[in-house]
Amino acid sequence: MRKKNSTSGDNTKRAKGFTLVELLVVMAIISLLMAILLPTLAKVRTLSRRVLCRSNIRQIYTGWQVYFEDNDQKFYRGLNDGGINANIEFGGWRGSSGEYGSYRPISECLNMDPNSEESTEIFRCPADSGGILGRPPQQKAYELYGNSYQLNTLLVWVPVPSGPYAALYKEISNRLTGLTRDKVSEPSRLLFFGDTNWVTQWSPFFPQGIDWHGKDQHYNIAFLDGHTAFLKIEKGPFAASKYRILPFSDLDELVPSLEK
Repeated sequence: MRKKNSTSGDNTKRAKGFTLVELLVVMAIISLLMAILLPTLAKVRTLSRRVLCRSNIRQIYTGWQVYFEDNDQKFYRGLNDGGINANIEFGGWRGSSGEYGSYRPISECLNMDPNSEESTEIFRCPADSGGILGRPPQQKAYELYGNSYQLNTLLVWVPVPSGPYAALYKEISNRLTGLTRDKVSEPSRLLFFGDTNWVTQWSPFFPQGIDWHGKDQHYNIAFLDGHTAFLKIEKGPFAASKYRILPFSDLDELVPSLEK
């Protein structure tokens, strides 16, 4: 009987649980694991959003293919062919701000309702965090414009500013009415559309664009021939070694004097 009681006492001792030192060791191990895993999880989340965004862009390009086939290969330049806001209003929905139109031809080419936010989800970049020039920092492009993506503005509308850019922009503007794909230079190198802030990134008139995908100056982009890339966009130039922004190569000779 004494032997049995002794064993019972030992079991009671073991059932008391962890000591303070043991708990501290466990907490330290958990903290260490969290410190190791959290950055990795954040990177995975960033990468998954980047991949989904690129998938959106591929689907949107499919809508453009339908539009080109139905419109004699012409670019969409707004209802009155003036081009203003066509770089935004080509697809998506009307947006929550009420500032932009509800006619979105690429959405319709993809059988989506441009009056429905839920119907046009592929025009929402999952990493859309705003950073739009002249707007509150937290305002997302999809909420404002109804579209997280923007066209190369030189394909639809350009201002004619005074100063050294005036002659170049005037010549581009003269060519835009009725512009078709076959009139554009090097479609495999020409940037077509991408994450909305890429248009302020390359433009010489605006500060550097805000990127959404965790890599400085990098944006998801569709080229005019349909291939896509996660691409670093240089600030300022109209043509670069990996891509071009200026749609007409015969005007390239005007660029160096402007960029010096």
